[in-house]
Amino acid sequence: MIYSSNFSLGTIVARYNESSNRGFALAAGGSGAVYFGVFDDSSAEITTANNTLTTNTWTHIAATFNRYILRVYVNGLLVDSLIDSTAVGAPGSIPLTVGNTHSLARPWWGLIDEVKVWSRALSSAEIAQNYQSSYCGFSSDLRAYYRFNKGRAGSRNTTFFRIPDWSSNKNDGVLYNFRLDGTSSNYVLGYTPLQEPISSVDTVIACDQYRAPSLNNTWYNSGVYSDTVYSARGCDSALKIVLTIRKSSRDTLQIRVCDSYTFPSGNNSTKVSGVFNDRITNASGCDSLITLIVRVGPDSTLIDTTVCHFFVLPYSNRTVTESGLFIDTLKNYIGCDSLIFYNVNVIPASQTKIELEVCDSITLTASGRWVNSEGIYFDTLINYLGCDSVISYNVKSLVTRSFYQDYACGEYVSPSGKYIWKQSGVWYDTLINAQGCDSIIQITLETSPITDTTLYIEACRRYRVPSRRYYIYETGIYFDTIMNVYGCDSIIKIDAKITHFENALMVSGDTVSAQAGYTAYQWLRCDKSYEIVPNETNFQIQVSEPGDYAVRMEENGCADTSECINVAQNGVSVFQNVEFNVYPNPSEGRVYIEGKNLDASYVEVRDLNSRIIQVVSFMKGYDGRQYVDIDQKGWFYLVLIKDQYREVIPVLIN
Repeated sequence: MIYSSNFSLGTIVARYNESSNRGFALAAGGSGAVYFGVFDDSSAEITTANNTLTTNTWTHIAATFNRYILRVYVNGLLVDSLIDSTAVGAPGSIPLTVGNTHSLARPWWGLIDEVKVWSRALSSAEIAQNYQSSYCGFSSDLRAYYRFNKGRAGSRNTTFFRIPDWSSNKNDGVLYNFRLDGTSSNYVLGYTPLQEPISSVDTVIACDQYRAPSLNNTWYNSGVYSDTVYSARGCDSALKIVLTIRKSSRDTLQIRVCDSYTFPSGNNSTKVSGVFNDRITNASGCDSLITLIVRVGPDSTLIDTTVCHFFVLPYSNRTVTESGLFIDTLKNYIGCDSLIFYNVNVIPASQTKIELEVCDSITLTASGRWVNSEGIYFDTLINYLGCDSVISYNVKSLVTRSFYQDYACGEYVSPSGKYIWKQSGVWYDTLINAQGCDSIIQITLETSPITDTTLYIEACRRYRVPSRRYYIYETGIYFDTIMNVYGCDSIIKIDAKITHFENALMVSGDTVSAQAGYTAYQWLRCDKSYEIVPNETNFQIQVSEPGDYAVRMEENGCADTSECINVAQNGVSVFQNVEFNVYPNPSEGRVYIEGKNLDASYVEVRDLNSRIIQVVSFMKGYDGRQYVDIDQKGWFYLVLIKDQYREVIPVLIN
């Protein structure tokens, strides 16, 4: 046996409706596991341990279900069981199948023999006692019994596609998808079960051949043979046949008489010419069939003959050169006249013209000569009458040719796809044309190179790529394509380092803060024409004088000046009495703004390039909570603005 890769897919026997999940199925597969299931919309299934079965070994498998217990037996022994009350649901019109399910989706890969289906659950003792034996009796409990021994192993069995049912129910089966011829997909040597054969000896004498009682063999030679037939109980009956074959004989006699002829058997005679059959008994006691070709009295014969150029009448030696009916007379060996009529057809040498269309070469039929170019060729042969036949062959080639020029950047794929050309030149490719012959293509090709280079860029805020198609705003590796001097792609790899500045400032009491981490800082007075604040070169400044302040920042050779922010008299911020809280931070997209004394103020949502993407306003006397939804990811700034003052809180959106 050969297992399916899945233990439930190698079907042994089943009557299972997959759409309604009703019926039963016995299968094996995997690593030698046996599967048994009953179904009634719900399922009761049992699978034995691996290695329960052994490959290439005949194994008896039995499965029973009595509405309470599923049992699986191997070689007469119980190997597994399961308690379950699932019924065996009616599968409708689905038939019983052996070796596959009705859907043909779970085939058994191996050999199957001796399949029995019972209407009751056999006992363990019954299975252990009879698992090696054929069933020879009759039982109303046996619903179907298939022995699979109608055909001969490895022989041509195409007429044995019906499988008899040896129960009393006549549930004959039909083989599907079997070749029934050869060593596979056919009847094979099956398992030989134990039984009580009936033996007898017959002595037989036959003429020429003897057909075995089982009709499975026909013997043509003497000898001692064995045959097996089925008894009335369905068991084997072994016959020993001592066979003697005697041969019939056959002969043909040419009889020529002038008056009448009596047949060898003496049973008939004739006075007319004709072909007759006569039968006598030969020395072996078998028939001797004699074919008598009888010619009685003077006779005439019409002979049709076709000749080349001329014909000589054989008895009068007269020569004829034209077609016509001619008579020749002679005496036969018994002295009777014999008139021979010759219907002569005189044929001159023939000529034939043949048009041939070829792909490359062809063999001329008569001489076997090969020709591989167009032209007119002559050949001579002897026709079936022995006359000359001159054949003129007009050979035409179906091979087509085409020429064109083309241009490519880098490389060029030939029309057939078989070749890739990277250099200029004259190239050839071959396709198949509409007539199925070669189509030879000559391509004059000019190729130009695809160039590539790498740019290392340091830029402030952004960098515009050479093709001017887009800007680079962040540090990273980018690619751009422009046309080179050859008209082909020039691929540019851009290693960009982009420097950004955060222009927003934060006020906390008398302290104004910029984004930390830049190379250099210089604080300025916006209200004094951006006058430098002496000795203030840190990212923070503590303000002792009210006014408008900004800071100049430097990084990677880039410089930028922040926004201007006003610090009130005596360093008191306009936000001194404002409660401004933002949460959650980081956020998944929705950010809540909560505080007190936010009346007559608003919040700007800005990205890293200080672009305003949203604005939230607070009504006069507002104390409460607002929210904004940010549908992008990254760092953003919430800028609270009241009168001429502002406060900045960075927010991370994940």
